[in-house]
Amino acid sequence: MVSGEISVASYNCNGLADNKKRRSVFTWIKEKEYNIYCLQETHSTISGEVLWKKDWGSEIYFYHGQRNSKGVMVLINSNLDPNVQIVQTDHQGRWIILNMLLDNKQIWLINLYGPNNDDPSVFENIYKNVSTLQATLDSIIMVGDFNTVLNTSMDWKGNNTTNYHPQALKEIMNVMDILKLVDIWRLKYPDLVRYTWQRLNQASRLDYFLMPFSLAPKV
Repeated sequence: MVSGEISVASYNCNGLADNKKRRSVFTWIKEKEYNIYCLQETHSTISGEVLWKKDWGSEIYFYHGQRNSKGVMVLINSNLDPNVQIVQTDHQGRWIILNMLLDNKQIWLINLYGPNNDDPSVFENIYKNVSTLQATLDSIIMVGDFNTVLNTSMDWKGNNTTNYHPQALKEIMNVMDILKLVDIWRLKYPDLVRYTWQRLNQASRLDYFLMPFSLAPKV
C-alpha cells in the first residue's frame, strides 16, 4: 500500500526462526523496495535480535512471541528515517504500535497478528492503548493478519467457520467506526474477490490494511 511518498507492505511469515528462511525472506522483501515492512508470526526472541538486525541491515522494531508462535515486527528500509518516537506493545506478541514522523506527518502505525480464535480482547486492548496516545483520527494506520474476515460475503469461501469470529469481528468493526478507518483494498476494489488464505475448497481474506479515508491513495 502506497500513501504519498511512503510505501508500506504487510506479510505473514509463518515463522522466521530458521536462519536460512529468514535471510531468504529478508532478501525477497528488500527486492520489493518498500519503505516499511510489517511482518507477523515472526517467532522472534530477545536472544536473536542482534543477529536479525544484522541480517536485515537496518532498523527493526520487535515485539516477541515465542520461538514457535506469534511475534510481530516492523522493518524500516535503509532509505527511510521515520523518526520513531514511541513504541507500545501487548504482552502476547500480537501487536506493536509505532509513532513515526513520515513525510512531515505524524503517523501511528499498528502492526497486528490477530488470534485464531474468537477473542475480541486483542482488538479491545489495541483501542484502549490508542485512546491513551492522543493520536488524531487522521493519523492511524492498522495493518496485518487479522485472522478474521471483515466481509463474510466477499472475503470468505467454503463451509469452514474457522475464520469467522463474530465477537472479534464485532469489536473490529467498533474500532474501525470509532477511529474512522476503512479497508483501503476493498475501497479500491469494491467488487473484486481475492483471498490470502486457502486450503482445498476453503479460502479467506484475512490480511487487511485499514487507514483513514483522508490518508488513502486515490482510488
